[in-house]
Formats: sequence, structure tokens, C-alpha cells
Amino acid sequence: MARADLLIEVCGLIGNTTVATAPSDGWPGVVTTTLPDGQIRQIALHVSTVSPHNRKDWEFRFQNPGDRSPVAAHGAAIPILLGLWKEDGHPTLLIATDGTSRIGREARFSVLFDTRVAAQARTTGWAVYQSANGEKIYAFLPSMFPIFVAVLVNGLEAPDLGTTIDDAISSAAIASGLIDEENDASATRVRRAAAVLVRHYAFSRNVLSAYGHRCAMCGLGAGLVVGAHINPVAAEGAPDAVWNGLALCHNHHAAFDAHHIWVDPETRNIVFNEEVARGHEDNAALCAFLDTTFPVLAEPASPEQSPRRSMLEARYEFFAGRYDWL
Repeated sequence: MARADLLIEVCGLIGNTTVATAPSDGWPGVVTTTLPDGQIRQIALHVSTVSPHNRKDWEFRFQNPGDRSPVAAHGAAIPILLGLWKEDGHPTLLIATDGTSRIGREARFSVLFDTRVAAQARTTGWAVYQSANGEKIYAFLPSMFPIFVAVLVNGLEAPDLGTTIDDAISSAAIASGLIDEENDASATRVRRAAAVLVRHYAFSRNVLSAYGHRCAMCGLGAGLVVGAHINPVAAEGAPDAVWNGLALCHNHHAAFDAHHIWVDPETRNIVFNEEVARGHEDNAALCAFLDTTFPVLAEPASPEQSPRRSMLEARYEFFAGRYDWL
């Protein structure tokens, strides 16, 4: 099949994607696709078919044309390498990776990956393989392509976030019914779920970066920290800005969400619910938890990213009655 025809076939499988230009060799074709949040993005799509690699039985590849045409990006288009994988008796899959690091390379290249990632994608709709050089290669059902683009656009392919968001996307694909039947209805459901996930993880990444990936209430790091909203997402108009967030370890996040912790909007002092604090005498673990909690909230290095008083006040107004213990 000519690569231009392959490009058109792939865009038809993806849905919500329009071919702007399709050169005769299809490398790259420029397409526009609608992301889960409604954004329209331009993609420099380099398509190929997936084929076995002679070196190892478990290794497959997709590669650029034999004329050694390099990966290119046109204007603001995002360069993406995309392989179409069809096997009798199995759902069609797309194998994709970010092509940015390969722009302008003249030498012919292959994108190699372990076939086990395809087996996982057929079961969960979405799977990731990380090569020896750290390149992340994604396998997914065609209608999930806009989700893949959203992950790249929001910088969510980073190793410290990847595993968590990849698992969440897989769960969304299963819950949407996409695995049972890939149709317009199931694709719409998974894209809506993905829009929420991408928003959440992008916010969390920004908050963690601001706080140096350490808990604002105890200093714990080691990848055990998440970004938490102060004024919650459920509150109308609650922003995803860093100044409406805190980096919290899982224990402090749970206590904060359970309204057992109050942060003074003026002094940033951390105050525990006395009923919780009172139980530390009979619980060594709770005692250690209380002892390692800072008396005052740690803040980001950049003052403009510090929690805003208005966000703390908005939280207490939204959860009126949950802080009566004060």
C-alpha cells in the first residue's frame, strides 16, 4: 500500500482527524486532530506498517521509507511516528512515539519494540514500552490517538508520571467499553474520561515541580507525593494554577481531604483536628506522623506559585461545616 493511502486509512481509523496534506510518499502527512479537551492540534504524521525484525522473534519495528527521508515537523506541527499493526483475529493497533528527537536525522532508522506491549494493548486498550535508550513507545486502539497526542502536548510522558497515568488511561478504556467494542460511543466515553485524567496529571506535574517533588507538610519525596487542589475541582471556577495546589504525600493528602488538617490562610500554620491528635498516645505510627509534620507549610521557591490566601478561604467556604472542630 502506498504511504499516502496508508495515511488516509490511519486517519479514518482514528476519527476526528483530517488530512491537510498527503505527499506521495506519505512521509510526513500533515493532519489535524481534536484532543479530548476540544483543542485542535496539527500533527506531522509519519506512518508506516509494523513488521517483524529479523534479529529477535519478540521484536517488531516500523521505519521510515527507503529513500532515507528524515523526520520533519512543519511549523507548529507535532512530529509523531506511527505504525499500523494488523494481525488476523486481533484488533488493529497503532504503535506510536514522539518523533521530536529524530527531526533532521538523515540515516535510515527503525523504531523497535517488544511485541508484549501489543498483547497488553489488546487487553487494556493502552500500553507502553520503554526501550533501552529511554524512548517510550505506545500501543493503543486507533480511537485513542487523540489521548496519545494529549499526553505528549501536556508533557505527561515523563517517567515520574508515566506509570500512574498509563494505568489510569487503561482503566478508563476498559470502563468505557472500548475493549468490548470500539465504536463512536465507547470512543467518546474514553476521550471524556481522558480529558479529566490529563487535566489532573498536568496540574499535579506542575505542582510537584514547584515544590521540588517534596511534601509541603513533611518534606517526603521518593516519588510518594501528589499534587492536590486547595479549592477543589468540584468548586465552580476552581483553577488548575499552581497557587491553588499543594504537593502532599499520600498520608497528608488523605488527612487534608478528610478535613483533619487546617492551614491558616494568614500564617500558613498547620493545625490538626484535636480528636485525631489525641489518639497518638496509643498509636506510635500516628505519633510519628504528627511529629514529622511541619508546624508551618513549606512553600515553593517561586513566591508567585505560593498558595493564595483566597484559595484557602474558598476551600473552607466550600466545605462549610467540615471544619467545625476548629
